[in-house]
Amino acid sequence: MKNRLILLVIGIFILTQVMCRALPDAEQALETESPSPTAISLPPSLEPTFTLQPATLTHTSQPTITPYPPTITPTHGPTSTPTIEFVAVGEVCLPEDASVTIDSDVLMDPDFDLTIAEYLSAGGNVNELEKSFALQISSGEKSRVRVIPYDITGDGILDVLMTLTIPYGNGLGESHVLAFRCVGGGYESDIFFRRAGAGERAEGLFTGGGAVIKSLADINKNGIDDILFEVNWPGYQEYYLLAWDGAEFKSLIYYVDILGMEKYRLEVADGNIQIMDINEDGIFELEVTGIDFNTGNMATVIWRWDGALYFPEP
Repeated sequence: MKNRLILLVIGIFILTQVMCRALPDAEQALETESPSPTAISLPPSLEPTFTLQPATLTHTSQPTITPYPPTITPTHGPTSTPTIEFVAVGEVCLPEDASVTIDSDVLMDPDFDLTIAEYLSAGGNVNELEKSFALQISSGEKSRVRVIPYDITGDGILDVLMTLTIPYGNGLGESHVLAFRCVGGGYESDIFFRRAGAGERAEGLFTGGGAVIKSLADINKNGIDDILFEVNWPGYQEYYLLAWDGAEFKSLIYYVDILGMEKYRLEVADGNIQIMDINEDGIFELEVTGIDFNTGNMATVIWRWDGALYFPEP
């Protein structure tokens, strides 16, 4: 009995040793025969993926400006305006004589223009006319006088232009625009404008400013300078444009007004007149701005040269 028990213990020990040796081999076999793990594809994410890339600095050249011919856009502004410089132009008509004098008393004579022509023809000094006539008279006001030596006939010899506004007092007065042409070594007078006498005929002339030469220039490009002068009344102006035609001075303005009356001047209320080459053809137009007597509103009218006269655009 005791021997059997010893044999059983020995058998159990041997079996245990065998099993312990076989276990590592089995684990190694399992590791060798186990399949490699398979990658499982998951569905793509629905959220966008942002990948940060390093900034790339690219040096681009500046745009190149390519020259091209300029576009010519018509302009309605003046390209130039006649020079208004009343500088003596032309040769002297005759030598001066310092002994010849003139006095302002001659203005009391209605035909004083003839007396002035005689004074100039005798060799009287042109500049002395302003000194003699720009005197304070009994009304307490000084006469307004301007004397301009200028070749107004285009023959190369000096003529004389003169504006004279004489006060009567209380805003009244008379005004004149005169020309003295050198003819055959002497002077002849031409009256461009004369408004003299008391009452309505002279009302407001001195207060308004009277006659003023505005321009001496060949605005219609016919080779002879034109004479533009204005006569200022309180609130409105009259504009005259004259030129020598070889025999006499003629108005370059002529039209028939709405009453059928012939007009040789422009009447402008609270406005002005500008000389400008609007269509850039070298011939100047007249831009007249003022109150329209028919509507009472401010208006601008362009007067264009047709080869003989200035006429208003419709």
